[in-house]
Amino acid sequence: MASQEPISSDGHGFYITLPNTASAASHARKQFIRFIEHFRLRRELVADIEAVIGEALANAAEHGSTRHGKIRVEAMLTEQHLEASISDDGPGFFLRGPISADHPPPNSPRGYGLFLIQALVDELEFRNDGKTVWFRKRLGTA
Repeated sequence: MASQEPISSDGHGFYITLPNTASAASHARKQFIRFIEHFRLRRELVADIEAVIGEALANAAEHGSTRHGKIRVEAMLTEQHLEASISDDGPGFFLRGPISADHPPPNSPRGYGLFLIQALVDELEFRNDGKTVWFRKRLGTA
């Protein structure tokens, strides 16, 4: 998606910007999980969110610009959902067509992160010319 809409809500927010390194991505993931654990969500829900954030941050660290680049995580938590974006300063990527969680790339030893993310969230978009992964996850029980 070409335009990045701001994340806004009456819920609780999280924002962090760090240099684009693997250790910074790990730190951002840990800080994010600490943030959501504060709200005492179901353990399974936290595990799903941790996997999504971890995959998105790993992609940002690997494919984003590591020379003077940044990783940004922004999120808003309400009673109904978690909405988050993970951005980097890399060249972005372009995906044609929908991601199918049932059909990852054949014979590929890597590249399953986006399929995993898609399977664990309710909405997924690629914004800012592919430099931002945006998702929404419902917090309900079903």
